[in-house]
Amino acid sequence: MNRPNTAVDTNGVKHFSHRHPCVEPGCKFTLHMACFGLPKELKHESHPAHPLSLLLSPAYKEHGTFTCDACLLIGTAFSYHCSACQFDLHTNCAFLPETVRRGDHSHPLTLIYSLPFLKEDQLPKDTDATCDVCLGVVDVRKNWFYLCKECDFGTHVDCVNAKVVSPQLEESQPQSQGDLIAAALLELQMLQLQSKLSKVNADFSLSSSSETIKQLGKIG
Repeated sequence: MNRPNTAVDTNGVKHFSHRHPCVEPGCKFTLHMACFGLPKELKHESHPAHPLSLLLSPAYKEHGTFTCDACLLIGTAFSYHCSACQFDLHTNCAFLPETVRRGDHSHPLTLIYSLPFLKEDQLPKDTDATCDVCLGVVDVRKNWFYLCKECDFGTHVDCVNAKVVSPQLEESQPQSQGDLIAAALLELQMLQLQSKLSKVNADFSLSSSSETIKQLGKIG
């Protein structure tokens, strides 16, 4: 059962992370309502061995960050943590829906925590797959991901609601300023090269004409 993180105070509602109720004038402490309501303890299906505790800052003080075991991205603030297993989740990853429906797909996508292999030596050599939305790499041994098993359609957890990237559209995207400058320099170099070639051809033609006239003079 998830434990609440608030207590009723005579002067207002108090969050466990703050020393006084959230009605103190002049206090700049701010929390989103969603963050305010996070439970202090969470039992998660991805980590059934132990409950996860809500931390205000990463458990690894020497780094000041943690790596989320769901999306593998770095976190610096609130997290759910198992001290026994060094297991960490972003708070938003901890509440990802079990199934998601996309408007462009006929079946629901199911959240997969890990591949169903029991031992390390049973894992396939290549555990990289391609996200069918962003076309990026998904390491299915480490990343959580959404999957339609019927169609083998899979996505990163943070891509599940995004639009599918089209390779054709990707190629037709406007170039960056750096790309435009590089293209302009290349075009200038080509023009300079063409100018030099034209001069060489002109000099060669003039030289050839002079030699021809000399030869004709000798014949005459």
